[in-house]
Amino acid sequence: VGQSRMRAVIDFHAAHERILYENLKRMVVGKRVQSQSFLIPYRLELSVRESRKVEDRLQALFELGLEIEPFGGQTFLLRAVPALLVDVKWDEFVRELLAVLGQESDMFQDKVLDKLLMVMACHGAIRSGLKLTPQEMARLVEQLKAIDLPTHCPHGRPIFKVFDFQDLDRMFRRIT
Repeated sequence: VGQSRMRAVIDFHAAHERILYENLKRMVVGKRVQSQSFLIPYRLELSVRESRKVEDRLQALFELGLEIEPFGGQTFLLRAVPALLVDVKWDEFVRELLAVLGQESDMFQDKVLDKLLMVMACHGAIRSGLKLTPQEMARLVEQLKAIDLPTHCPHGRPIFKVFDFQDLDRMFRRIT
């Protein structure tokens, strides 16, 4: 009987999402969110309701690393975002944050902050289907090993699935 060899399939979006969530949470709780300014501010066109939410929560959004400035009417300028977030569709991101804020009054209540951080991490995580180099994959796995809950993304989805060769043989009906 040979030694069982295990292999894992990793959902790198879920892994990166967990890593970002943990890092963002640590920064927000420690009031040390590092922001990255845009060279040219990103222009946001919001609804009247969304505009009110932003105006009511400008300081709280700033504490999350988002620097948003009224520009007139329902137009706002997104001047800076958390440095951990890259390649984000900013309109969708801001609208989803505002949807969470619309449901809750106290932004820094644990449950609300958790939802906000989940939105931020999900939008900031690498996208499914993105081709990663072996070095990028290894770096994500190392970062994942360093966090408290490396098994599930913030939404509860598993980050990896472990298979041994018998599992694979069964999947392909090579053994019963």
